[in-house]
Parts: sequence; structure tokens; C-alpha cells
Amino acid sequence: MFGVLLLAIVLVGFASESIYRLLLGFGMMEALAVVCLSNAAFLAACHCAGLPFAESWNGASSLISIHSLYSLVELLLLVWLLREMSPVRLAARYLVVPLFTVLEGVAILRPAPTVRMWAGLVLLVFGAGCILFSRGGDSDAVLSIR
Repeated sequence: MFGVLLLAIVLVGFASESIYRLLLGFGMMEALAVVCLSNAAFLAACHCAGLPFAESWNGASSLISIHSLYSLVELLLLVWLLREMSPVRLAARYLVVPLFTVLEGVAILRPAPTVRMWAGLVLLVFGAGCILFSRGGDSDAVLSIR
């Protein structure tokens, strides 16, 4: 499982760099079309291969559901951020989202504080802060995973 996780991390890194460079040449609507058409092609390939890609499909009712509207807003924001931010800064969301999730859990559940919990929170805050507020790594010429 650790190997699969590492492979996923490497693929996301390469994909983030590639899509950032690809979307720079397009306007917002064209960028959305590129992302939506690639998702549609993937879903069509899953359908042709007989792989399940949706839990339930009720025709038009699934398209106007709250989840679909949420996914649309999420997609719009993600494409906008992909075009505006470098992939390194955009990767900070992988630290910020768990940080907010943990803080929400602490606020709601009020667990007994432990050294491990505080160390994890400090590491998440420090990592996200370093990525978001660093000034040095914004040059596109320097940015490369390869």
C-alpha cells in the first residue's frame, strides 16, 4: 500500500506541473473545457470498459443535485487556482485541508490534548505556512519535477 501511495504522489506531482503549464495558454472558459472534456473522456472509457464510475445514476436528477453543484463550484475554483498559482503553492491545500479538519474535530469533539496531537498541528501549520508564504520558489523557470 505504501508503494501505491508513493506512486499516486508522484503522479499527482507530474500532473500538477503538466496541467499548470497546459492551462497557462488558455483562458478560463477554455481551461474549464479542457478539464471537463478530459474527465468526460475518462468516464466514457470507464463506461466502455464496464467499470463502475458512479454509484447511482438517475438521469437529470443527479445532475442538479447539491453534490453536483458543490462539485461544479469546486471544479471552477480549482481550475482558477491552477491557472493563477504555481503548483508548489497550490499543493499547500494538501496541508491546509487536513489542518482545518483536525481543528474542526478538536473544536467539536474536545479530545484530551496529547503531545502527538500538538506536534501534528504544529507540523501542519508550519508546512502550510512555509509553502504559502515563501517568497523564493515562485519562478516558473526553476519549477520542475523532472
